[in-house]
Amino acid sequence: MKPMMIRLLLKSFATMIVPRTVQTFRILFRERKMTLINMIGLSISLACTLMMLLWVADELSYDRFHENFKQLYRVEEDQYYSGKEPYHVNVTPYVSGPVWKEEIPEITRQCRMAWAGGMLFTYGDHKFFEDGVFAVDSSFFELFGFHLKYGNRTEVLRDPYSMVITEETAKKYFGDEDPVGKSVLVNQEDRFTVSGVVERTTKNTVLEFDVLLPWHYMTTMPRYTDSWNTNSIMTCVKLQEGCADSVVSRKITEVTDLHKEGNTIDFMVAPLHKIHLHSYFGYGHSPGAVLYVYIFSAIALFVLLIACINFMNLSTARSSIRAKEIGLRKVSGASREQLVRQHLFESFIQVLCAMVLAFFGRAGPDQPV
Repeated sequence: MKPMMIRLLLKSFATMIVPRTVQTFRILFRERKMTLINMIGLSISLACTLMMLLWVADELSYDRFHENFKQLYRVEEDQYYSGKEPYHVNVTPYVSGPVWKEEIPEITRQCRMAWAGGMLFTYGDHKFFEDGVFAVDSSFFELFGFHLKYGNRTEVLRDPYSMVITEETAKKYFGDEDPVGKSVLVNQEDRFTVSGVVERTTKNTVLEFDVLLPWHYMTTMPRYTDSWNTNSIMTCVKLQEGCADSVVSRKITEVTDLHKEGNTIDFMVAPLHKIHLHSYFGYGHSPGAVLYVYIFSAIALFVLLIACINFMNLSTARSSIRAKEIGLRKVSGASREQLVRQHLFESFIQVLCAMVLAFFGRAGPDQPV
């Protein structure tokens, strides 16, 4: 933009907007009681609406930070007992993931995730009991979008006795030391070496963990079995872009029929980014946590509607007080369009001030704006 045009814009702003703004603030200050009532009511309503909508946005953001998150699914089951309605579970057999990937071309990657149970970790003289310990396939970081502060995402879980920990866990164990290469004794039996550290993250995800161990460790535990009749772990898959999830669900069931005699379970895939709000378990397809999102969204819109109605009512009530002023301005030569623009500008200024108050009121003194 040329300097001449910038000067013209600034000049027009100074000659048109600034005087009108000053005049508007004079009018609002003259009727400060009514203005204060209107702005406080509107700002409180906007603050409530803003907080509810931010919560809704936070709930809708789960597991959307993964690359190609729309292609990530969790395998789930409908089990049938004595002809009753299906009993829905979110776990699968230990051995199923690699078999499905090998025999179903639409599945490009798979990763199993099994809770390893509460475990005792010993480093030097320090002992910690960890409950968020999971055994996963080496493809974990190829499938999901967690960033590593230390370590190579394609290599950190290749060694059977390697482990990946979160940044918070690393701080607890090693302080400010570089944790990679440090050896930790697990359950007073096996010694694991830290091969990677996951960056501290506030991202919303259903895949919460403190320590990740290679899948090999799960195969050494007494509860591990090669049987297709045991459902104990979570299996996630990445599908080819554009393929129908219903087709993949049918193929997973068909492949399972080949490996499990007399299979009566129907398998299906559920989008990973919808699990937080739409996941259900047991008999009946309950709406899940998404029901609360609908409720809070409706309340937010209702509060905003009430605020708008209240604002219009107070503005209408104030117009009768200003009837004399409007009459004088008409006598002075003001057109109808000029009066309309003036009243709209006054409303705009009030709404803008109320939005600023609502924004800072939501942030609070100890929270970032």
